[in-house]
Amino acid sequence: MNKQTIFSIIAVGVILSGVGLYYLLPDESVKSVLPTDIVFYYGDTCPHCKKVEEYVIQNNIHDQIPFVEKEVYNDAQNAKELEAVAEACGIDPMKVGVPLLWSNKSCLVGDADIIAFFQEKISVKQ
Repeated sequence: MNKQTIFSIIAVGVILSGVGLYYLLPDESVKSVLPTDIVFYYGDTCPHCKKVEEYVIQNNIHDQIPFVEKEVYNDAQNAKELEAVAEACGIDPMKVGVPLLWSNKSCLVGDADIIAFFQEKISVKQ
């Protein structure tokens, strides 16, 4: 065998291994999209999302708790991620709404629950 054939075989093997691992790990779709342990999904015209955003700004939550915000109304990739997260939490992806917060493999839906989550995290830190 020449070097090019061996390289091609190894490359195909690596690609197939990666694809196989992707399908063997049920939460892989969620793990691959979450850069931190906490992700806040929102819609830019959602009034309940605005309540959470106002709380976050007024209480400097970003300075105290690392988390990522992802807008889903105008970003198809974020919307797809939200569906994967919802499914991992046992929520029908076709019925999931925002605001939704993903934390430690669980989901919180609604402004009151998400604000309570942040309040608890802040009080624990102080």
